[in-house]
Amino acid sequence: MTGKLAAAVLAMMLIGAPALLPAQEQKEMTREEMMAQAEARQPKVGDVFPDFTGETYDGEEVSLSDYRGKVTLVDFWATWCGPCLAELPYLKTAYKDLHSKGFDVIGVSLDRKREDLQKFYENESTTLGWKSISDFEYWNSAYADRFGIRSIPATFLLDEEGKVIGRDLRGNDLYRAVAARVAPDMKPPKDMNDLLVEFQSDKAAREALQPRIIEMAKENSNLANGFVWSALDGEAELDAQTKGLMYEMMKASVGEDGGYSELDTYALAAYSAGHADEAVSLQQKAIDSGVARLKRADLPEDKIATHPMILEFKTRQALYKAESGDLIGAGELLTAVRDGGGDAAAADKYFKKASELVAKGMQKS
Repeated sequence: MTGKLAAAVLAMMLIGAPALLPAQEQKEMTREEMMAQAEARQPKVGDVFPDFTGETYDGEEVSLSDYRGKVTLVDFWATWCGPCLAELPYLKTAYKDLHSKGFDVIGVSLDRKREDLQKFYENESTTLGWKSISDFEYWNSAYADRFGIRSIPATFLLDEEGKVIGRDLRGNDLYRAVAARVAPDMKPPKDMNDLLVEFQSDKAAREALQPRIIEMAKENSNLANGFVWSALDGEAELDAQTKGLMYEMMKASVGEDGGYSELDTYALAAYSAGHADEAVSLQQKAIDSGVARLKRADLPEDKIATHPMILEFKTRQALYKAESGDLIGAGELLTAVRDGGGDAAAADKYFKKASELVAKGMQKS
């Protein structure tokens, strides 16, 4: 993903980067230096992951050393983290299939409130089979500080002796890595990416595959959001029918009641599928939702107008307006984006594409 990922993560964190150092030290260090310090604290592949102890939401004490003798995933996550929730179906499948073979998971939650984690675990539709500890300090968590965690999900796969053998394994890559250690003959079920590869390569199978992919998107809107965004923003070679599938996935899984990130993806899917007018409307909903989110974070009005996420959303809306024939509206948005974000905002690929469409349209008229 491009700048959208940074914007989405920033918005989810509410107010930028988490605090890892005392305020006085933060003022004397650059962001790059802080990131380097955090990275240095993260266990590397080949390191023995240091032991730690914490309590679950209901007060049970759990230590990493309890898991020695098993292949174990240390999963830094939170109930408020969309990308974390998108990974849970994969993790649940790996746990269901491989737990009896010697695989286990210990979660380290960066939730703010004990009741948030409690509700998650006590809800039958979301509960997990493994335990999660937390000090409920959000990004000030002692665990995040100790292990240099600056973004989530962050995962560390450990062997039976507690040595790190993999980091940040996503999707079915985790299943494959664990199975290689505990059950070499077991293979993960086909995921959304596998099905899309089939959809693109086997046109005769598309009629059967499309409902399965859309149903999978319905079951995990977080996964669908990230998946569709990556495919469309990455400018992969997708034919018109595949782009239409992406649009149907977002329509089925998110609809117009989604959050700012989901609506932004839905708008891009609509645009890519040839529905520029609808994309303009969806993108306005994304902008409105993003503005409301930043207001709830007590960001001043002038800061909201020039917030990178809002500028990025307006840039894409300018592209959709230009495509739909509203050259004046597109030009006004591009001017506002340049005024608010300067050359950095104007360097965005969507800004350039929208500018080209406006210029061509003006020449024709």
